[in-house]
Amino acid sequence: MIKLELEKEKHEIKGNHIFLSLFFLLFIVFPALASFSYFYIVSPVGKFPSGSIIEIEKGDSLKKIGKKLENAGIIRSGKVFSYGNYFFKNKTLKSGKYSFDKKLDTWGIFEKLSKGEGVIPDDIKFIIKEGEPNWLIAKHLAKKMKNIEEDDFIAAAKEYEGEMYPNTYNLNPKWDAKSVVSRFRKEFQRQLDRFNIKLSKETKKEILIKASLIESEAGVANYETKRHVAGIIENRLKKNMNLQIDAVFFYIFKDSIKNRRVLKRHLKVDSRYNTYKYSGLPPSPISNPSIWSIRAALNPMKTNDLYYITGKDGIFYYAKTGVKHNLNVKKYLRNYIPKKEDEIKKEGEKK
Repeated sequence: MIKLELEKEKHEIKGNHIFLSLFFLLFIVFPALASFSYFYIVSPVGKFPSGSIIEIEKGDSLKKIGKKLENAGIIRSGKVFSYGNYFFKNKTLKSGKYSFDKKLDTWGIFEKLSKGEGVIPDDIKFIIKEGEPNWLIAKHLAKKMKNIEEDDFIAAAKEYEGEMYPNTYNLNPKWDAKSVVSRFRKEFQRQLDRFNIKLSKETKKEILIKASLIESEAGVANYETKRHVAGIIENRLKKNMNLQIDAVFFYIFKDSIKNRRVLKRHLKVDSRYNTYKYSGLPPSPISNPSIWSIRAALNPMKTNDLYYITGKDGIFYYAKTGVKHNLNVKKYLRNYIPKKEDEIKKEGEKK
């Protein structure tokens, strides 16, 4: 009798242990593990890197994508992410550049990528050519960027003529005019930092005005030619002579006059940018210069020349006097006769 009671008591104790173990597992251990898994593996990271951009390439495996996201700090565990297909069957992740602007848990990110939500459109390639003024950049930009009008860019860049650095840019199609101007000026400042402008006696604005004139007049020429033009500009300013630079009319009239002859009626236009009518520098740059034109403006050549022309042969001709200058105009512009091939060959042999 006592033995039976002892056996019964043992079974009751064993049953209680099993019950307590199950209770402990079901209500303490499993919830704790689930909670740990969610908060430390699946849930959004504490310091979510808002604004991050991740590129998912075609053929990337879940493991590789998970690693990219983990390395970027967007998720805690790339391994957990790679198990996504077990929970989201028959879903493929779409390739593209993704912007992560707000916190998402691991599964939310999996859903985002499987639906292709937040894919950034491809950047727009845009080129600013050396010597282009802002109004011309605005025309080209309006054709490339659907959400930017010419007037938007002109207004945003109004104070920054000469600071839209000539280069090839990749622009986000969602950017507005101010963002694009900021991108151009950031590159301009990066290039300008190569020079210690503070050592110059002139202001940054004066240097850029001169550089824009040099670029507009001698854009395709080599650096030494640009320095020579810069030296002539300096000489004329010192003598209070009008600069008489033809390139200003392209800026004044905002049309294709750059490729036309300058006529007498152009010389009479009443504009502070008309360097035939007004002495000194124009009020602002007339174009966006290259780094070489800026360098030339900072390092003008020492010369006694006061005049220059670009002949029909593409060569620059200089003169110290008006008489010599007029002879150059007559010889290399008005009455220019291209040399024959055999003459060019003989001159080459003499050299």
